[in-house]
Amino acid sequence: MVLKFEQDKIKVTFTTEEEVKATTYTVKVFAKNKSDGGSEQHVYTSPSYTIIKKKENIWFLVIDYMFYNAVAKKIKTSGKPLPNIIDFSFKILINETESEVSEIFSIHFVRYMAQLMDVLKWKNAAKLQRLWFTKGCNNEKKNVPPEIDFIDINWVFNISSHAKIICDNFHKGNLMSFKSAWKRPVNEFFTPIVKNSFKTEIKDQIEDKEIEVPNENNTKTTFGSFDLKKVKDKNGEKMPLIEKYYFNSHSFGGDGGKDGVMHILGNGLELDDLLGSLANFNFRVAAQGHLIYENNTVNVNIKKLLYYIKDNFDYVGDEQELGYWSIGNEIRVRAPELGAFTDDDEFYNIKNKDFSDYRNDVGLGYDFHVYSTIHTIDVSNKNIKFDLYE
Repeated sequence: MVLKFEQDKIKVTFTTEEEVKATTYTVKVFAKNKSDGGSEQHVYTSPSYTIIKKKENIWFLVIDYMFYNAVAKKIKTSGKPLPNIIDFSFKILINETESEVSEIFSIHFVRYMAQLMDVLKWKNAAKLQRLWFTKGCNNEKKNVPPEIDFIDINWVFNISSHAKIICDNFHKGNLMSFKSAWKRPVNEFFTPIVKNSFKTEIKDQIEDKEIEVPNENNTKTTFGSFDLKKVKDKNGEKMPLIEKYYFNSHSFGGDGGKDGVMHILGNGLELDDLLGSLANFNFRVAAQGHLIYENNTVNVNIKKLLYYIKDNFDYVGDEQELGYWSIGNEIRVRAPELGAFTDDDEFYNIKNKDFSDYRNDVGLGYDFHVYSTIHTIDVSNKNIKFDLYE
């Protein structure tokens, strides 16, 4: 059996016959390290309670993260991290006779993540965790509606100076693939590759009847007035309209984790709400402006660049490391890139597999795409203008 998410109370019930002479009972709690195997160990005995004869007796035990952690430290395998799954079982002791309770509760440590993040004040990470644990069972992100405006992009910039620098350089055209152009001005952001990508997206919008082509009777039309409606792309992925027509992208953390390390170095070597929420993600850019009919051709005039973040909130790839967690007088979290704690051998090593194991056991675990709010930059004074069909 499993506990419902954020409902930490286990109920044990039993009924006695009237001829039982004993007046009290106790409950013995046993635990088994399901992560590494091992034998069942006695970890707790309740106080004595009065027996209600010929009626159902009910006993409760709260297995919150503090109780789980105390048990994990008792039954851990020497030289290994604390167990990420513990099987709890129970025996009713009346006089000297033990009666085994048939139910075994498999408790996964990851079910406590949102609560731990609350303690750490990781507001966005906790919110995303609760959505994953409660919304349903899904491992195909493209098939479900995305979460739009879920993260404030300005919060990302405020919490991470490195992320802000990445986006600023992206805006200026200082992409890693163009290392020779660190000082390229904004109006040269549109290199041939990027410009062609942008033209393709404009033509796709025309084909999809999202924008009109200007002509001699209607010389100016608008593009990039993206609303919040959700559409599907050619692969069937559900997305906001802007995602269907973005024209360039740059990753944060898609460089083998270097961006994450840079963020951690700027954050006193601590994991934080940003990495707990998004970790590796993509900056996208779309545009707003006008199509203008002049001299028998159609010119593009870009007025605004629209930046936003897309992330995959999922647990794909069992062995991907998610960090080391230690619960003592305080909750400490360490990034996998920095290695395990050196001053504490009692920690949890969390991987994607721990979440997929939970989904397999419980039948809940909801993978989805998440999008930030839009950061708009006015570039109307940069005179970004060119022939759509050139």
